Formats: sequence, structure tokens, C-alpha cells
Amino acid sequence: MSDTCLSLTVLGVLDKLSRNPYDDEAILEALDDEEYLSALKMRIAPVNLFEDVDSDILAGKCLQMVRMDVGRFTDALIDILERLVGVEIHKTKISISYEDYGPPCS
Repeated sequence: MSDTCLSLTVLGVLDKLSRNPYDDEAILEALDDEEYLSALKMRIAPVNLFEDVDSDILAGKCLQMVRMDVGRFTDALIDILERLVGVEIHKTKISISYEDYGPPCS
């Protein structure tokens, strides 16, 4: 558990999902068969979750400091996004904002 900025965490996950999962030069710079096979595995059938999805991401300033397990949150967010893509959703809107709705219900 750690204090973290929710906006930066979500944007980091989305950035990670939109990038190539491999280094373009790794396969050419491999020094042995093991490195070559590892680089080759990373290049086979990479999936860009947002390739056919129109994403609208609204993230405010880093006002949403939260205490959470970043790894577990990241895994859960990726799982949700993969499920949405799996049912062929074509538009997503992710909004991260801070709203003060008053005291919680008791």
C-alpha cells in the first residue's frame, strides 16, 4: 500500500497498454539464441487494446491522492479494459475527477 496520484496511475496504465510491448532493436541486438528467442516471443502477436477503440480520457490535476496497492489496481483496471475490448466496445470514456459530495451516509 502506498499513497499515489490516481490520475497518474490511470494514465500510466493507459500509456503502457498503448505502447509496443517490445523494443524494435532488441531482436537485432540479441547476443545469443536465448536473447533472440526472448525478443522474438515479445514480437509475436502483440495486441494493442485501443487499436479499434475511440478513447476519451479526462484526467485532472493530481488532486486525487489515494492509498492503494498500485499493482492490484493496475491489474484490475487492465482486466476491466480487456473485458470491454473483448465484447467489442468501440468507444470508452475514462474520467478521473474529484467531487466533494458532502459527508458519507451513516
